[in-house]
Amino acid sequence: METIKKHYCCFNKNYKEAAERKILVKYLETNSLLSKGYVSTGKDSELTFNELDIETTLNKSLINIVPEGNFRSRDSQFLSEKIYRCFLFKKPFIILSRQHDLSYMKEIGYKTFEPVINENYDEIYDHKSRLIAVCKEIKRLVSKPIEELIKDINKLESVYEYNYKLYIANKEHQKRKFYDRITKNY
Repeated sequence: METIKKHYCCFNKNYKEAAERKILVKYLETNSLLSKGYVSTGKDSELTFNELDIETTLNKSLINIVPEGNFRSRDSQFLSEKIYRCFLFKKPFIILSRQHDLSYMKEIGYKTFEPVINENYDEIYDHKSRLIAVCKEIKRLVSKPIEELIKDINKLESVYEYNYKLYIANKEHQKRKFYDRITKNY
């Protein structure tokens, strides 16, 4: 694995599509946090990137900030490929998503990253207040010296190893289920 060089990454290339994504980038910029991470915004600048290779970027970052497309939704819970990618690459994350997505993740068997990451934002109903809570938690974590954050993230190893194993087991189960459906008469 490559040496960790940044506190976080954030794949936010389509940030202009949603207000909360724009606010997140502006918050990172205003609080001088862009230089501590890899942030895709669809354009190369001094502190942001047009394209980021997913695997390389995740391996060079400690935390993945995951902006989901369903932030304001009140529909049923859903985990996108962005979260499963974190499981696959054994990466802790902060999710900018609808209320209770972390609770749903726990319900389906995965573990989350408390107490290292304060996940109280998952309980906040009001979208604006939830966004503010996520931004404050990002700032708290990213403001730490990198050595301290590395120690904190290392405390989560059993969590991301567990999530990785569960993800692989679920993936294999789904493959077998799909194979059975297409090879047997129903």
